[in-house]
Amino acid sequence: GRGSKASRKLASSSGSASLLNILSSQQVDSVTPFIVEAIRGFVRSIILGVGQPVANVLQDTLRLITLWFSYGTKKGVFHILEAELEKISPDHWLAVVPQLIARIHIKSPEISSMLRKLLQKVATAHPQALVCPISVALNTSDEQQRMVASEVLYEMRKSRSQLVEEATMVS
Repeated sequence: GRGSKASRKLASSSGSASLLNILSSQQVDSVTPFIVEAIRGFVRSIILGVGQPVANVLQDTLRLITLWFSYGTKKGVFHILEAELEKISPDHWLAVVPQLIARIHIKSPEISSMLRKLLQKVATAHPQALVCPISVALNTSDEQQRMVASEVLYEMRKSRSQLVEEATMVS
């Protein structure tokens, strides 16, 4: 309802990715508080988006991911992401699994760890949605991507070993 629209508007005005992209690296530190508020706004909008058009929630989720991977290494941004991402149901991440898996090669240990935890959370709730894409990610030449995919599959294997074995044979 109204809360979702207000949160989306606040997040969009606070965290416009195009605005942040044109700022010089010297200015980014002064922008960190705005990034933090944009993240809070997008998370609120996603949570309150139940019953809203799927396109709106998807757009907010994609904007949140953009902020996460662009600014997640900043200390203040990282800490707010840790707290806020926990609030989002695994169901909301299903629509952006391909975008998340495409980023598992990221070199930042903090972001990689956070991404791995999120993928494991989604895999626990929806193993069928992740098992094939993660299995495919195992067959890459990128060492980081292979390692994260392997760790997620290891966690999935604990509860859904047959599903994981079948998927890894196919991929």
